[in-house]
Amino acid sequence: MVVILALSSTGGIFFAFTQQHTPFSSPTKVRPWAEAEFRALTMPVPSPGMPTDPQYTAKCGPPVFGRSPHGKGKQQVAFEVEPAAESYQPPYQIIEFNAADGFTSAEGGGWVRWLAARNYLRPGDYQKGRVPAWKMFDPNGTPLSRKESDAKSIREEPRLGSRENSPVLHGCMVLNDYPDASWRLRQIFDAGTHVPLMSHGTMVDDRTGTLFKARLKARHDAPLLAVFDLNHGPIQEFPCEPIRGAVGEQPGFKFEVIETTDVKVDTLSVGHSSYYLNSNGHSTSVIYRVTPRSMSDSVILEALDSEGKRIQGRGRYVNELGYRTFDVPVRKISSLRVRFRPKFTRLLMHIDALPAVYPGNLKPTNLFDVTAPEITFDHIGEMEQFIADTVQFKMLSWANPPGATFPMTLHYPTPQSLVERYIAMDPKKHKVIVDPVAQTIRFESMPKPSMLDRAIQWLKHPTWKP
Repeated sequence: MVVILALSSTGGIFFAFTQQHTPFSSPTKVRPWAEAEFRALTMPVPSPGMPTDPQYTAKCGPPVFGRSPHGKGKQQVAFEVEPAAESYQPPYQIIEFNAADGFTSAEGGGWVRWLAARNYLRPGDYQKGRVPAWKMFDPNGTPLSRKESDAKSIREEPRLGSRENSPVLHGCMVLNDYPDASWRLRQIFDAGTHVPLMSHGTMVDDRTGTLFKARLKARHDAPLLAVFDLNHGPIQEFPCEPIRGAVGEQPGFKFEVIETTDVKVDTLSVGHSSYYLNSNGHSTSVIYRVTPRSMSDSVILEALDSEGKRIQGRGRYVNELGYRTFDVPVRKISSLRVRFRPKFTRLLMHIDALPAVYPGNLKPTNLFDVTAPEITFDHIGEMEQFIADTVQFKMLSWANPPGATFPMTLHYPTPQSLVERYIAMDPKKHKVIVDPVAQTIRFESMPKPSMLDRAIQWLKHPTWKP
C-alpha cells in the first residue's frame, strides 16, 4: 500500500491517499503560490517616486582584483553588490490580445504567423537522425498541412545528445510600425491556474518576423498567456566617458560605468556577482549598471574610436550589472555612446490551448493522471521535479534517496505512478506530502537512524524477554 499524506495549510493531517485513492490536482484551480508573479507581470502597479530614487538602486562596492581559482592564467574581479530594495515598475501600455486575432494600437500592430510544438526528444535522437517533426498550426489552433508546414521557417540549432523532457512551443510574430523594436519573452503562464510554465525561452529576429521558442513545464491542453516586453521608439543616445564612475542621466534612467578594464570578460557568474577575466591586453571590458533595472533591456552600449567610428562589441546584462567587451585595448576607446529606446509596451498574448498535446492529456480532470509517452530521468531530482511540474504543485523540498538506478527511461508514466515508484524504493523511509489547500508537495526521505537512536528504540522495545 502506498500512502500519500495530505496536509491542510495549518499542517494538520485530515486525510490520506492510497493506491485506491488517487491524489487530486485540478487543471483549472488558481494556485495561491503562483499569484504574486502572475500579478506582477500581468497586473502591474506603477511604482511611486522617480526611477533613480535610492530604493530602486543597487549598491555596488569597489572592485577587488585577484587570481581566479578557475583556469590557468585567468584573473577575477569581484563586486559586492547589494540588490535594489525594491524593483521599479514604470508606467507603460499593456496590450492584451488573442494569438488568433493579433492586435492594433496607436503605436502599431502585430500578428502571429504560425505556432508549432514538439512533445519531447529522446536521448540520442539528434545523433540517430530521429528528430520528431514540429507539429505546426495556425494561431487559431488549426493544424497545417504538410505542404503548408514545409513552407514555414523554423530556425533552431540542435545540439548532439540534446534531450527535452518537456514540450517546446515555437512561434513567429510580426510587427508593423514599431521602429527599432527589441523583444523579450518574459514568461508563459497557464492562464487558468496562473502557474509560470517557462523553464527556458529565446527570441531571435528572422527574415519572416521574430521567432520565439520556449520549453514549457506542462503536458495537458491548458490555455496559455505569453508575456512579451517590447522596447521601441526612435533610438536616442548620449555620450559617456569610458572611465570608472562616469554617469549619464536621463529623465527615465541613470547609466553608470562601474569599471573599465583592459582584459576581456570571459564569464559572468550569476549567483556570486563575480566577473572572471582573461588576461588579454588586446581587449577592453566595460562593466556598467542601469537604474532602474527594468530599463536595462532597452540600453545598448557602444564604444567609439578617435575618429568617431564604432568598435565591435558584445556582452549582456545579468542580475544587477551588465558588461560589454570590445576587441581593442583601453587606449583605443575615445568615448562611449549609450543608445536606448524610450518607449515600453507589454504584450499579453492568449493562446487557446497548448498545441500538439499527447492525445491522452487533452481533457484531464486530474493532473496526477497526465501521461508522458516516454521520458528519461538522469537522477531522482528530475523525477521529483517532473511530478511537481506536471501536477502544478510547488515543490517545497526534495530528497535524494537511494534504491534506484539512473538514468531511468519510462514509458507512459503518470505522476501518480511515479509517486508509487518513489515510495516503493523504501516504503519505511520515503514520504510524499501534499497540501491540497496551498497546492504544494514535499518529498521526504527519512535519514538512517544513528546507533544511539537504534539503542534507544531497542531499550523501549527490547527483542529479548527476561
